[in-house]
Amino acid sequence: MCYPSRPGLRPSSIRQRQGRVLAGLLLMGAALLGLACGGSGLAPQPSPPAPSAPGGASPSAAAIALPAEPMLTPEPPLSPSEAAPEPAQESPSSPTSAPMPVPTPPPPKESPATPYPRPSPPPPAPESPPPLPTPSPPPVSLSLEAWEYGFALPGQAPSGEAKGGPVLRLKAGSRVRLAVTNRGSLNHVLAVVDQGGGAYTAGAATRLLEPGQGQTIEFTAEKTGSYLYVCPVSGHWAQGMAGSFTIEP
Repeated sequence: MCYPSRPGLRPSSIRQRQGRVLAGLLLMGAALLGLACGGSGLAPQPSPPAPSAPGGASPSAAAIALPAEPMLTPEPPLSPSEAAPEPAQESPSSPTSAPMPVPTPPPPKESPATPYPRPSPPPPAPESPPPLPTPSPPPVSLSLEAWEYGFALPGQAPSGEAKGGPVLRLKAGSRVRLAVTNRGSLNHVLAVVDQGGGAYTAGAATRLLEPGQGQTIEFTAEKTGSYLYVCPVSGHWAQGMAGSFTIEP
């Protein structure tokens, strides 16, 4: 019979204690056997003499010779972490234990999509400047002198008298600037009219000019054809105070 050893005990002390325990057990067994035999009427059998214990010890205290045991080396004390009892683990098959919930792994985090850089809109096309207005041609400048009873270019009236007038030719759309000077001794007017005497256009006539006065009129020669410039003062046109005014396409 083997008992756990305590740290610090020598093997000889352990064997002495074992012998005492065995002797006590033998005595107790013999007493029980005697009681059993006395109650049943049987004489107890004499027990063989116990072998003498070595060293002159009493038979009751003699220990049964035990095989030699190896020297026991005292074990080092356990660390607090090793000495702490492990918690009992419940068997998963126990009916009272509830099944452990299986943790659901979290869904993988989706990395935010990197937005692709949007192409910048093309720069707006530069607005084309408005077309420059077509410069109108410079006006056609003309000069006439009024005499009794006619019109003449400056410096061309013979001996202070003129009949009719020079022929004026212009392109349709021309801007006309006509300067008229009264060189006679009577009042005169210059007006552009059609063959029937109707006014050609607004602005194509001077006011009544007294001797020595002058006026410049401007108008646009829009209508093509043959027209007249005349002095509409009473009796002057009849005496030949008129000239030809032709507008060519």
